[in-house]
Amino acid sequence: MVGLGHIAFDGTKLKANASVRQTRDRDGLEKEIERIKEQMRQMIQASAKIDELEDQKYPDGDGSEIAEELRKKEYRLKKLKYAREVLRREKLEKVNVTDPESRLMKNSRKVIQPSYNGQIAVDDKEQVIVAADISQKATDHAEFKPLVEQVERNLEALPKEGSADAGYSSYDNLEFAEAKGLDVYMPDNFLEVLDEKEESEKRYHKSNFCYDEVRDTCICPEGKELKRWAEQKREGKPPLLLYRGESCRECAVRERCTTGEVRTVSRDGREPLLEAMREKLRSEEGKRIYKKRGYTVEPVFGQIKWGSRKPSMELRGLVKVRGEFSLMCLVHNVKKIVKKVVEGTVSLPGKSSQPIEMAMLGYREEQLTLVGASM
Repeated sequence: MVGLGHIAFDGTKLKANASVRQTRDRDGLEKEIERIKEQMRQMIQASAKIDELEDQKYPDGDGSEIAEELRKKEYRLKKLKYAREVLRREKLEKVNVTDPESRLMKNSRKVIQPSYNGQIAVDDKEQVIVAADISQKATDHAEFKPLVEQVERNLEALPKEGSADAGYSSYDNLEFAEAKGLDVYMPDNFLEVLDEKEESEKRYHKSNFCYDEVRDTCICPEGKELKRWAEQKREGKPPLLLYRGESCRECAVRERCTTGEVRTVSRDGREPLLEAMREKLRSEEGKRIYKKRGYTVEPVFGQIKWGSRKPSMELRGLVKVRGEFSLMCLVHNVKKIVKKVVEGTVSLPGKSSQPIEMAMLGYREEQLTLVGASM
């Protein structure tokens, strides 16, 4: 059921089992901690008075109500202190008290809420999930490499080609894909914007400044040279080269090109990778291959989140949420297998079909909902 022809990568925001109203910054945490400590101090004092005056003032009470309330305050205080520790350790601006391991993320509806970033890789043959993980990062840039490595571990091979949206685009990921020999189709954020603009609007975009490798200069759309004038060192990355125009002051279209006196452009040493990717994606073959992503991975998230009526997570904490998400992906794959077995296009050896028939007991074949595993 896995063809290894094309694998598409994608991520989605999964709402955590926590309310955004329980999100605090450092000052908010400190204030609530001090407030609860004071409330507990007052409750302890009140409890002591009850012990002294229970026969006169509280003839029908034994202080159990206060004791129960005190336990609730202690539990809340413990949660607040743990959230404060996470805030300090992870160097966060805000943390959610209910699930401190969730992170504030903006979903597809532009709503910011405590969430996790669910990552999957899907084979295009039967929409089988071949790799999955949970991330606490709001963006996808850092998730491409571990997801590809997981695909390789799970299948002991890499696909012929892969696709990922602009959220994964980075020089590091393009370098990694090239080193792995993975023919990936991954647009950058500017590609779609540039392609939507009119030619006159994008004429002076940086992408139209051609680099002359022999002369180590950039040529602007008007044919003028920009010479290298500075180099910016970066830790763990190639230096950023800066080029500056020499004829800009006399140029008739300077105001359309730059707001400054002269035009400057920067160039990363790995920019040829980006330029090659743009050229590949603009080709008819590249467009055809990248379209596979739309019907390979995106429907799977729809089936997992909305087809299963599960728009948010049930568990809390990174480890538990990762396990829950893995189970969701497993159920998705089992449903795919069951469907193929029912259709007769996939056969299982021995008596393997018996558990599947039992799992489908009481359900119509078209529903294919597993008993005890409905998410």
